[in-house]
Amino acid sequence: EAARYPDADAIMLCWNSTGIPAATYLAFKKDGDGADSTVYSATTVSDGSIASVDVSITGTLPISIPKINSEYAFGETKYKRGFGLCYAGNLAKVRGANMMTIPRINTVRLQKKSASYTGSAQKPEVIVRDRNGSSLVEGSDYTVVYDKGFKDVGAYNVQVSFRGNYSGLVSLPFEIRPKKTRITELDRDYNGFSVRWEKRTRQTDGYQIQYGTGKYYEKNSKIATVKSNKTGEKTISELKDKTLYFVRIRTFKTLPDGKTLYSPWSSLKKVKTY
Repeated sequence: EAARYPDADAIMLCWNSTGIPAATYLAFKKDGDGADSTVYSATTVSDGSIASVDVSITGTLPISIPKINSEYAFGETKYKRGFGLCYAGNLAKVRGANMMTIPRINTVRLQKKSASYTGSAQKPEVIVRDRNGSSLVEGSDYTVVYDKGFKDVGAYNVQVSFRGNYSGLVSLPFEIRPKKTRITELDRDYNGFSVRWEKRTRQTDGYQIQYGTGKYYEKNSKIATVKSNKTGEKTISELKDKTLYFVRIRTFKTLPDGKTLYSPWSSLKKVKTY
């Protein structure tokens, strides 16, 4: 239910033995300075219906909870005894009834969003925390389903399904990128240079060489693409003579859907042309 009302300050599960249906959820939103609250939605497990409510709780607290719908009217006389709304910090309390506050979910993420290809499966850890910073429990609060694979270079999804006191589904993207390479030799030439690197022939399609006269590639930056992962050297020509160039390299692989994934760049190397 907290996933259904992400803006709520508190969500209550309340019940008693005098007619209130078991497992009735109420979502509360704190207004202004916190003295007032708004009941802006409610759901009952008995029929699964959701009743929109546009009323503000104001005045001297505690007060009776207003009518939510015709079937379950908290404000009617037969339910009014012992029921009042109090507000203390971020917690809403129902007087005279059993009550459990369910903090809304604040964080649903992966421990990391990407990894480099290693040849082994790499399934990232899922982190789920509520607004109080407490970790939810996999199995009782949510379940996790990973796409098949998580080994080869590609784009994957992790499905987080909430259960128990929570509901909803979150899909988290994850990428396995090509393994990076490194420059092994960088030789200067007249108006150019030649570069050699470690070949990466598994789960790659080729290489990109970036070079420019600025250390951060803000000046005269260009990229040369090598479309074979079996190639390990390239000559760059038609450059300015007696000029210092900064050079780095990365691998790439194009997926069946046309998306291209890149490895991290290699360490920076520099060379000065003749």
